[in-house]
Amino acid sequence: MQFLYAYFIWQQQNQFQRQQQHSLAQQQQYEMMFQNINSGLFLLDRNHHLNQQHSRHLNTLLHQSELRGKNMVAALRPFISKTEVPLIERFLQQLFDPTISLHLLQELNPLSHIDLHFTDQNTGTHISKCLSFHFTRIYEQQDITHILVTVNEITLDSQVDNVMPHAIDTHTQFLLSLIYLDTSSLQNIIAQTTKHIEALSYLLKQECSRPEAYKLLIPTLLQHTEQLQQMANQYELTVLCHLLDEFNLQLLDLKQQHYLNRTHFQPLLVLTQRLQNLVHLMEQIDARFEALKQTPQEAHLASEPTNYSMELAWQEDDQLQQWQHDLANIAQHNHKSIHLTCPSHLFQHLPLQLAYKLQDCAWYLIQYAAMYRIEEPLLREHQGKNSLGQITVSFTSTDSQHILNIEDDGQGIDFDAITLYAMDLGWLAENQTSPINSEQLLHCLFEPEFAPLSAINAAKNAQSLYSLRNWLDEKGGQINIQTEKNTWTCVTIKLPKS
Repeated sequence: MQFLYAYFIWQQQNQFQRQQQHSLAQQQQYEMMFQNINSGLFLLDRNHHLNQQHSRHLNTLLHQSELRGKNMVAALRPFISKTEVPLIERFLQQLFDPTISLHLLQELNPLSHIDLHFTDQNTGTHISKCLSFHFTRIYEQQDITHILVTVNEITLDSQVDNVMPHAIDTHTQFLLSLIYLDTSSLQNIIAQTTKHIEALSYLLKQECSRPEAYKLLIPTLLQHTEQLQQMANQYELTVLCHLLDEFNLQLLDLKQQHYLNRTHFQPLLVLTQRLQNLVHLMEQIDARFEALKQTPQEAHLASEPTNYSMELAWQEDDQLQQWQHDLANIAQHNHKSIHLTCPSHLFQHLPLQLAYKLQDCAWYLIQYAAMYRIEEPLLREHQGKNSLGQITVSFTSTDSQHILNIEDDGQGIDFDAITLYAMDLGWLAENQTSPINSEQLLHCLFEPEFAPLSAINAAKNAQSLYSLRNWLDEKGGQINIQTEKNTWTCVTIKLPKS
C-alpha cells in the first residue's frame, strides 16, 4: 500500500514538472516572439500598465531602456504636451469599456498620429518622432482583460501628408504653366522628371556604413536637380522651379554639415514626394489632352461614367481624410470626442467651382458644430447621451435644387447667448418682459453685427453665417436652421440648379 502511494506521489510530481517545463517553453517562445518582432508591441492591463513582455523595438521607439510594468501614460508624459495627457487617459479608460464600439474609438484615437519630442542624451540634440498606436481588445469570458498595442513610426509619412499639394491654388498655378504646351513637350517633361525623381529617391534611401559616405551623395544629387531645373526654366514651370530651389538650398546646407546620417536626408525625401505629386498631375493633364483628340462621340462615351472634373476627383478622397484629421485636432483641442459621418465624392456631379464652394461651406458648418454645439464627454454622459458626439453630412440633388445638410446631436443653438449679444448691441431691452421668438433670434445670427458670434478663421479667410448667407443670396439659395435644446441641430442649404 505504501509503495502504491509513493508511486502515485512520484507520478504526480513528474506530471507537474512536465507541465512546468511546457509552460516555461511556451513563455520563452512568447518572449522570443515579442523580442524579435519589428514593431513596438506590448500588452496593456486594466490599470494601463505595460505587461512584462514587450518587443525590443518598443524601447527604441520610446527611447527608454526599462518599460516593464510601467504606466503607459507615465511613459509618454515626458515627450508629449500636457494638454494631450488627460485625453489619452480618458481614451485608455474607454478602451476597457465594452459598451463603446472599438471601431468608433479607433477613428477618434488620439494616439493614431502623435508627435513625441526627445533629447539625445549623448549629443544633446532634439529629436521629434511621429508614432501611430493601434489597439486590439483581448477578451476572456466576455470580459476585456488586456489591450494588445502595436506602435509604428510614421514620421516620414506625416511629413509627406503635411506638404501634399491639396490646395486648388497650386493646381491652378501649375495648370497655367502647362496650358500652352503641346502633347509631345508635356510627355517629354513627364519622362525626364520621372527619370530624375527615381534617381533622387534611390540615392536618398541609400544606407551608408560611414558618415563621410553621405556627403559623397550630395554632388550627384545636385547634378540631377540642376538638370531638372534647366528643363523647368526652359518650359517656365514656376512651381517646379520653386521646389527645386528649395531642394538645392537644403543640399547646400547639408554640404556645410560636419556630420551626416540618413535622418538628415528625410526632408529631401519629402520634397521628392512633392515632385512626384506634380508628375501625377501632369499625367492627368496629358490624359485630358489625349481625350480631346477623340471624336465628340468618343469623348462623350469616355466621360460618361465620371461627370465631375478630373481635378476634383483627384482631391475629394483626400479632402475627406483632411476633414477627419482636422476634426480630430479640433476635438482634441476642445477636449471633446466627435465622430464625422460623411460620404466620399460628396459633390461629384457638380461644376468644379460650385463643388469647391460647397466644400468650404460644409467644412465651415462642421467646424461650427464641433466647436460650439457638441458638448464635452462628461456633460453628454450626464445628459444621458453617448459620450461620442456625432456630426453627419449629407448631400442630395432633385430636379430643381441641390440640398446640403449638416446635422449634429449636440446642445442645440444657444438662444441665451444670442439674447445677451442682442442686448449688448442695444437690439433688446434688458428689462424686456415680452417673450422673444426663437425664429427671430435665429434670424439675428445672419446679420452683419452678429458675424463675430459665428466667425471661424478658415484657411483662406474668416467665415461666418453672415458671409454664408450673402453668398447664398447671390445664388438665389437659402439656409434654414432647425434645432432642439440639448438634442440636435440641422443646418440645411438649398441651391437652385439654374
